Amino acid sequence: MIRIKFFGVRGSLPISGDAYCRYGGKTTCLQIILENGHSMIIDAGTGIVDLGDQIINKTDPLYLYFTHFHWDHIQGLPFFKPLYIPNQDIHFIADHPKGWENNIISQMNGQQFPVKFDHLPSKCTFHQLNSQSRPLPSTLRIDTVPANHPGGYTVYKLTLDQKSIAICTDNELLSTESSARSVSDFAKVFKQCDLLIHDCQYLPEEIQEKSGWGHSDYRSVCDLAAMANIKQLVLTHHDPCRTDQDIDEMRERINFYIKEKSYSFSITMAYEGLSLHVV
Repeated sequence: MIRIKFFGVRGSLPISGDAYCRYGGKTTCLQIILENGHSMIIDAGTGIVDLGDQIINKTDPLYLYFTHFHWDHIQGLPFFKPLYIPNQDIHFIADHPKGWENNIISQMNGQQFPVKFDHLPSKCTFHQLNSQSRPLPSTLRIDTVPANHPGGYTVYKLTLDQKSIAICTDNELLSTESSARSVSDFAKVFKQCDLLIHDCQYLPEEIQEKSGWGHSDYRSVCDLAAMANIKQLVLTHHDPCRTDQDIDEMRERINFYIKEKSYSFSITMAYEGLSLHVV
């Protein structure tokens, strides 16, 4: 069984106010819970603050996987309470070129944040994905591929007991860059996934003026899901300007589109506190 819990679902920057209560205003953070209590944290947007509050009394090592290092995916880390627990083991993991750890350390340099990273009482260790040891189920397979996103992005595809999920919160499916992967390329990667978590920051009428920004519109994501024969599609990385009502209206448009196209997968708009099980 794979359980996924969403602690932050916004893109770009956090937002607050009465109009943003149902979906939430915190930036990207997910927790993946596997068999025997093993877990992975994906990204450290402001959603990681709530996650830290929930696990503050746990003493198990923590494993934090980064997709990339744009601010909305790391800005919650300085406020992650386990960092301040003496001798708490925290492992930072990424599939990026060496030197990526500076992106984490530099935001806690005493200038941008008062506590310096090397003054933390916890035991923080950095690992390249392919070289680090991890006490996860031996049957868990982790595959990674790059997405179309400025500065790079790592897609994580997790397979356990013949069930698979893919995490792709920042991806421009219609990218015009010469080195970009096509929709059909991603369909091969995500083929027959039980669950795909994908970026859906923009509407189709917005995507042209946002070209090169590294995000997708719902039509291209739905077409991808159909091409890959996805069972369940979860749309996330909501634009910070989009209110709860706006997201509801987007969902209605999506439902109309998939009905018009006779697509068979289910759609979920991600929200803070959403918990899903793949069994």
